[in-house]
Amino acid sequence: MIRSVTVVSGNFGPNGLPIIYRTEPTNGITDRGKQIPNVTLVQDDAMFNAIIVGLGAFGVVHSIIIETTPFYWIKETREAVDWSAAKKRLQREDPTGASSDIATLRSG
Repeated sequence: MIRSVTVVSGNFGPNGLPIIYRTEPTNGITDRGKQIPNVTLVQDDAMFNAIIVGLGAFGVVHSIIIETTPFYWIKETREAVDWSAAKKRLQREDPTGASSDIATLRSG
């Protein structure tokens, strides 16, 4: 999930340098009390959504901060069985009593 986008705009400030915008949702990750030199902090949901949809349309993207999920492994088990054994497994009843006969070809 994108948490912050820093864009260098095509507009120049009074110091002759391009204006840099760091755009985040309303309650973004950057502390509003801490000033970042030469960067204008914008914490606005509408502007943030516009920037992430039109990535690069508002200026040159300088950085993107993303939130990631913890890394994990999925356990995979493989077993070689012949068709008759596989078919029996696919046709057996569900413990709730519902039929789980997914091997039957339905026509109609």
